[in-house]
Amino acid sequence: MYGKPGQFSGAAAASGGLQNAMTATTNVMRNATGPNQWGGTFGRLSQTSAPVVQAASANLGEARQGLSQGIGFQEGQIASTDLGQYQNPYQQQVIDNATGDLNRARQMTQNDIGAQATAAGAFGGSRHGLVEAENNRNFAESVSDMAAQQRMAGFNNAQGMAQQDIANRMQGQQMRTGAASQLGGLNLANAQRRDQVSMANAQNQLANDRNQLAAAQAGQSRSVQNKQLKLQAAGQLAGMGGQAFNQSNQINQQMAQNGAMQQAMQQQLINAGKGQFAGWTGAPQNALNLPLMAVGAAPNVGTQTTTQSGGGSGLMDALGFGASLLPFLSDRRAKEDIRRVGQTDSGLPIYTYRYKGGDTFHMGVMAQEVEAVQPEAVVERPDGLKAVRYDLIEA
Repeated sequence: MYGKPGQFSGAAAASGGLQNAMTATTNVMRNATGPNQWGGTFGRLSQTSAPVVQAASANLGEARQGLSQGIGFQEGQIASTDLGQYQNPYQQQVIDNATGDLNRARQMTQNDIGAQATAAGAFGGSRHGLVEAENNRNFAESVSDMAAQQRMAGFNNAQGMAQQDIANRMQGQQMRTGAASQLGGLNLANAQRRDQVSMANAQNQLANDRNQLAAAQAGQSRSVQNKQLKLQAAGQLAGMGGQAFNQSNQINQQMAQNGAMQQAMQQQLINAGKGQFAGWTGAPQNALNLPLMAVGAAPNVGTQTTTQSGGGSGLMDALGFGASLLPFLSDRRAKEDIRRVGQTDSGLPIYTYRYKGGDTFHMGVMAQEVEAVQPEAVVERPDGLKAVRYDLIEA
């Protein structure tokens, strides 16, 4: 029915729609700038055209299915139709029941004939036999006519129903064929619209890709400029770092020189203090020796042995004063012009100072500070001032 000249073919229309979609997609891809520059665009175009191709393929499949149904349809014929499925299954029962009714009527007639023959005194005669034979013949004809009529009515009814089914199938096939034709046209129109939308999307995507490429090129140019600026800044920082390193070396050298000078000055103060303390501690002995020398006696040159508490090095040894058990006046209240010049390894501060009313500078500790950490090294004199045993203080 379809595919004849002058009639619409759903399969051909769907196939044409698919071909148009593929051709349009190919043209868009050919109009792209180049595979190296727009490789990503080709991938997106193929993704955009894929739904169109799938839709066209589905439309083509539907059209082909409808076409195959139309081509493979065979018109029904009475000659090839099994009318038995349309026959009334109770037809024979009706015939049998009707035959029984006729047979009972025949028997009743036979009884009447016998009664009449008996009354006439002709029972069993030839006339009686002829009447019965005629009655039986009428029965047989009635049964035959009734059965023939029933079977003819059943056949006509079955034939009519078969013809109606054939007509219904033909009408249904015509409707399905028309619907397939309309569906093919709609699918073709939808495929064409999808092609147009896909083409517009592909063109927009191509324009976006071009804009992105231009933006990327501009960003790359800015990145190169930024890198150059960073390199220049790094060079400047490197130069400044070199200058800072040189200045740091110079400062370290100056600090080392200042430290050496301060150490030399502290050593001189220590030496001066040692000399002053030695003169101060030797004065009593010299005073004793002078009268002896005046009378011609030998001076006292005996040795005195002392020990240090704990067996460690005392602050006296650190200052070069030697070992001594004498407590020395170190009360802050008896000193002035106090200046800190260092500290012991244990953190005890060392000062230079003058005793009030004196001109000579001395070096030592403060009794109050020693008493706070080593009270056993501090004694109190009768005048209330505090004195320190330097032999008990660790350097």
